[in-house]
Amino acid sequence: MADAAVEEESGGLMKKSGDGTLLQLVNYEESFNEDLAKFLEARGMLSASSFRTVSVIGPQSSGKSTLLNLLFDLRFMTMDEAQGRYQVTQGVWLGFDQATSTMVLDLEGTDSRERGEDAVSFERKSALFALALSEVLLINIWTQDVGRLNASNFALLKTVLELDLQLFHGKTTTDSSSSSTSSPSHIDPECKTKLLFVLRDHVSSPLESLAKILRTDLEKIWAGIDKPPEHKSSSLADFFDVEFTSLPHKVLKPEQFEASAKELRTQFQKGVVFDRKYSRGVTSDGFAIFAESVWRTIRSNKDLDLPAQKLMVASVRCDAFSHDALALASRALDAVKANNARAFLYGGGDGEQQELVLEGRDLGAVLGDVRERAVAMYRKGAERYDEGVANAKEEDMLGVLDGKLEQLYNSRVDSTRAEMEAEFEKFCGKMEKDRAGAPWEVFGERMGKKKKECEMRFDEACGTQVRGVDEDAFGPKEARRKMVERMGAMGRRCEENVLELLNKRVVDMFRRSAKESVDAATHAMDAKMWAALAGDAEKWARDARAAHERGLGENGMALGEEQKVAAGAIVREECAMAAFGCAEAAIGTPSALELRLSRSFDQKFRFTERGVPRSWVASDDVEELYLSARDASERLVDVFGSVDFGAAAGGERELLSVEQRVQLKERVRQLASNAFLDAQRVKDANVRQTKIPAWMFGLLFVLGFNEGVAVLRNPWLLLLALLVAPLIYLYITLDLHKIVAPATRAAAEPVLQQARDWLNQTLDALGAEDVSVPSSTLHHPNQSVTSTSSLSSSSSSAAPDSRPAAAVADVSSEVSASSDSLEKKTA
Repeated sequence: MADAAVEEESGGLMKKSGDGTLLQLVNYEESFNEDLAKFLEARGMLSASSFRTVSVIGPQSSGKSTLLNLLFDLRFMTMDEAQGRYQVTQGVWLGFDQATSTMVLDLEGTDSRERGEDAVSFERKSALFALALSEVLLINIWTQDVGRLNASNFALLKTVLELDLQLFHGKTTTDSSSSSTSSPSHIDPECKTKLLFVLRDHVSSPLESLAKILRTDLEKIWAGIDKPPEHKSSSLADFFDVEFTSLPHKVLKPEQFEASAKELRTQFQKGVVFDRKYSRGVTSDGFAIFAESVWRTIRSNKDLDLPAQKLMVASVRCDAFSHDALALASRALDAVKANNARAFLYGGGDGEQQELVLEGRDLGAVLGDVRERAVAMYRKGAERYDEGVANAKEEDMLGVLDGKLEQLYNSRVDSTRAEMEAEFEKFCGKMEKDRAGAPWEVFGERMGKKKKECEMRFDEACGTQVRGVDEDAFGPKEARRKMVERMGAMGRRCEENVLELLNKRVVDMFRRSAKESVDAATHAMDAKMWAALAGDAEKWARDARAAHERGLGENGMALGEEQKVAAGAIVREECAMAAFGCAEAAIGTPSALELRLSRSFDQKFRFTERGVPRSWVASDDVEELYLSARDASERLVDVFGSVDFGAAAGGERELLSVEQRVQLKERVRQLASNAFLDAQRVKDANVRQTKIPAWMFGLLFVLGFNEGVAVLRNPWLLLLALLVAPLIYLYITLDLHKIVAPATRAAAEPVLQQARDWLNQTLDALGAEDVSVPSSTLHHPNQSVTSTSSLSSSSSSAAPDSRPAAAVADVSSEVSASSDSLEKKTA
């Protein structure tokens, strides 16, 4: 078979196939190829969700490469028989079969003359390397070498079996209470390896017999190897699945050889050979790091600790996944902070685009999505690595991510909370400043609605807990509690202010009603005014209570029963104070009350019930009137001394002290005494002026006896007397002269004025000089007589013709007589 074309790189130290399907993983000088990751990426191995690993060991020129080319779609270099026997495969070559996602390792043959004495060292290293990476280890031996020690590579197998315990089970510990002879059921089945013996050039010996010989030899090798104490009782089957197959002679029986190889190839393609328990737990993107780390450890001649190498690979890869997830989350958080994007597009490592909607969503929900997608992105890469390492790295990543989320979340929550509190405070301030309106109307409903609105807007903005984050770490619960508490305090303060305004408005309404009625009652100076006002006060209180209850009810401030009772007690007390204040203002100071009492006394003493001033005639009982008016005034002192609006408006309250009352009564008595003395003097004077002597009645009887008899005898005169006598009696007893006299004067004034004008005209016509009749003569009889006498004497000496003068004298006499008669009637 022709060899595949080979290219040399890096000064001939590294080789790869010309078509790029193969890579010399370890060269002849035992150097590891650093281009492994690029090779795997070019072959599409990094995108594979899973892969398998197969290696082959065996003597040099035993057809190992040919076998691999038959089993997989690969072109490993094979020997040219025309050139004889020689070393074809140097180091370790790697190929990747994309059809079955299988990583294939072709190892340098054992017992080569080219390496000489150094062959044992490299054989051991390469076998360790193959066992570390491979799930299935193909052992290619000639059928005729079965039963031979060296030709069958049993020495190498012994090394492989011993190192397997170190690779996979050397760190395993058992419970101290377990018996050392118990079955090793604690061994992880995933650490098993399949040993597939391929017997070449099989001719006649039964495969079962050959397999029995090989299995017996393996059991002897297993019994003779140095095992750890915890695996002293372990069997070969606990760690290896051993299977056997054979291939006919390639030259002598080519058709059977091709058929058997095809059948074995089918088993690999269908996965019959593989099992999940053979997996090494290495991911496709971590294979390059893992392989290089294993080879470096082998070359340094250290004890190979394969689990440690896996942890190292897992740590490196998980750090990379964590960095990528945090970077993507940071870009998403920057978009959230900017708040100028409707959505954020995630660009995954696989080229997929995922949209994170930002607009119109709760901050907690958005941050929860950011966190979940970062975790999902991390887990997508880290799930193929060691679980402990992946979980530890995830916790580290979440610690960093949650710190960023917390900073952004708390900042947004605090700003939203401050915004809602400021808006609610503005709402409360507007209600408190509405002095002209009625802010208590539907106060409870409006306040509750505004609270719910602010809480709902807070919840819409950032009220959702970030998914995956413990609410004790950070979340909206505490901020919302503080906001609700703060709004509650502002609401209570606003409620107190509005309630104070409502109370004041109700008290003012009560005060206006009370002031109007109290002013009218105190002005009337009625001794029973408080009893009358008590009924009015009950109406004021009822109206005020109804208005107050409306303001406190469901359509008002919607207070609880205890608050209503407390507010009602405050209003009742303030209404009582308002009523007393109105009474105090209406009554005034003691000096003002003294003046009002004096006026009340004068009204009752000096004026009649109709308001007519008394003339203090003989029929007036001055003393009785004085006592009645004084007692009424003194009673008013007691009335104004204490106010009693009844139980509805605070009950009774003292306005004047006992000392003030005594002083006011003394002052009233003093003023009343002076008024009484004045009235008595006026009455006495009037009695003296109008009193008729007793002898006048006797003279009137003697002189008027005949006229009386004549009247009694004449029915018409008797009837006239009976009619006139009551009128005269009423005129005298009712003091009608005080009404008739002014009316008579007003009616007679025009007549008298015409008479004076006529007399002056007559005197002027007669040529009399300096003769006039003044208006005063019409009112004073004495002056009229004097004027008449003067006029008579003047007329007797003024002119020889005395007739005009006599006529004038006669007129003057008539006028004087009329004036005297009018004055008497008036008196």
